[in-house]
Amino acid sequence: MPQDVAVIGAGVIGLTSAIELLKAGHRVTIFARERPANTTSAVPAAIWFPYHARPEADVNRWALATRERLRSLVGEPAGVRWVDFSRIWVDSPPPVETWAKPEEVTWLKREELPPGFNFGYRISVPLMENPTYMRYLQDLFRDRGGIFKEGEVSAIAAVPASYRTVVNCSGYGAKALCSDPELRPGRGVIVLAGGVSSERHLVHDEHVETLMYVVSRADDCVLGGCDVSSDTLAASRDEATAILKRCAIIEGCSDIRLNTVEVGIRPIRDAGVCLKAIVVDGRTVVHNYGHGGAGFTLSWGCAEDVVGFVE
Repeated sequence: MPQDVAVIGAGVIGLTSAIELLKAGHRVTIFARERPANTTSAVPAAIWFPYHARPEADVNRWALATRERLRSLVGEPAGVRWVDFSRIWVDSPPPVETWAKPEEVTWLKREELPPGFNFGYRISVPLMENPTYMRYLQDLFRDRGGIFKEGEVSAIAAVPASYRTVVNCSGYGAKALCSDPELRPGRGVIVLAGGVSSERHLVHDEHVETLMYVVSRADDCVLGGCDVSSDTLAASRDEATAILKRCAIIEGCSDIRLNTVEVGIRPIRDAGVCLKAIVVDGRTVVHNYGHGGAGFTLSWGCAEDVVGFVE
């Protein structure tokens, strides 16, 4: 039976959950402080790769479901395309994620690695051209009859009682909204620059303190990164300069100069993604937050589960 559903949050998790609920025939209103273009989801490179998310079995299921949905969007005006993504390490071969089939993984030869790196593999994954992808989701939500209401949601109880089902997709905001002690901030910093001379998509995540990634997009290049437990939204020039220095060894990146610096807060939950339904004051509340650095990667798979909980 169709329901009036309120979704809290307009990031990629909130939008995909709302779109799936509309597809299932429900009437959906998003309540959010920020428009999609101003959320944390507008910041990441948005390449499909599970990062900082648990538990492994559920993450793999959600991620693979999302990958298949993204495959269906290639060729649509969604800004989704397939790219070769490399994971490179110095001291040892990087672990191959359990979601990857052996035939999907190509180990890199020494001459294919950047200077100073000794191990790495390549795998084909979806890249969501952000912000094109976020605009696509926003338009899809609107065209399917979704309603957006802008404003701060200080408590789930503040959502009008006419909505008998509330879906909480508030990201790191759930720490205050739900008083969740398991949720902690994972601060990410990126530098946006003009496109590199050769298209590269890679990550070096062997050690948190030397995290580095390069993602080439149609109109720019995303250089990262940072992964510290902080909710500070201001970025220093020293941070940006350090990112540029780490990325300078990558082909085509040596001449990139500081352009735009952006900061986002990953909603990291060491206990695992919170995706569950509970009853609060007589109405159903579905929590869908704590996706770490894998919001885009898990979004459609989690949205499918949200619909299951609502129905």
